Amino acid sequence: MHPYRRRRSQSHRCGHAEFVVSLSLQCVNNEFVYSVTLIENQALDQLKKTVNDTVNTVGWQTATLEVPLMLLSMYGLLHHYLFRAQLQRRSAESWSAPLREVIKPHLFEPQQELEICRNIASLSEIENPVSRQVGQQYEENPYPRWRSLAVTTKTDYGQALMAELKGFTPPSFLQNQTIKILIAGCGTGKHALQVAQSFRNVDVTAIELSRASMAYATKMARQPKIQNIEFYQTDILEMSGFKDRFHMIECSGVLHHMQDPLQGWHALTQLLEPGGLMKTALYSSRARRPIGLARQLISEKTS
Repeated sequence: MHPYRRRRSQSHRCGHAEFVVSLSLQCVNNEFVYSVTLIENQALDQLKKTVNDTVNTVGWQTATLEVPLMLLSMYGLLHHYLFRAQLQRRSAESWSAPLREVIKPHLFEPQQELEICRNIASLSEIENPVSRQVGQQYEENPYPRWRSLAVTTKTDYGQALMAELKGFTPPSFLQNQTIKILIAGCGTGKHALQVAQSFRNVDVTAIELSRASMAYATKMARQPKIQNIEFYQTDILEMSGFKDRFHMIECSGVLHHMQDPLQGWHALTQLLEPGGLMKTALYSSRARRPIGLARQLISEKTS
């Protein structure tokens, strides 16, 4: 083959690999939201069979599975397949550079989260049926799978409130001691970790229904070694027995998911120190109007 043609062919393969890796990593973050056709599903079944047959043979080589695994990784988390244990026995270094980028978030990070999940402290059983349903939704799809925190210079929590709320004078306890903050409904932990990282003299407690979401948050806390935060699985409605009281409670995008949001509000107020403050945020009906119209359109198109 002519040298120029060989270089061009290799360049095309490299470009395809970069595209597949990028799409695979994007799909990890968006929970593989894209629709899949019947023809694609049939091809995926054959790819899964190929991988399964290969890893169950003696002396199989990673190079023989690079293409099937790259293709499968665009459609589902490799950790969810039955052959994950055989793949995990091979070190990351045994795969090519493009596939190493995929193997880590597809195989090793989910396994790490699974192990963290087993050790998350639970403060109470989740009894409320609506809370159970909401928690189960996020057990299946921890959201969002964020990747980085904003880098900030540590500042004073009270001063930050003054800058955010014009005309607000923070109480003295926000300035003279360690501030105990509860993040009620922390999800995958981005906001809770941002608070723990950004402010001086804060101790953060973060609670959440979903153990899978908290496992993701705990994993992400280890990267910058954020230590002034604790995660617990519990329901806001079951916090009456919690002994600690908090100077600040932040609850964003949570209460409206409850069967009785006001009941949740009252449960949180019982956890405040005298004179403590609570910041809440609820979904806006006006802001969500386009979502309602989109759902209506989808319903009309699919009915």
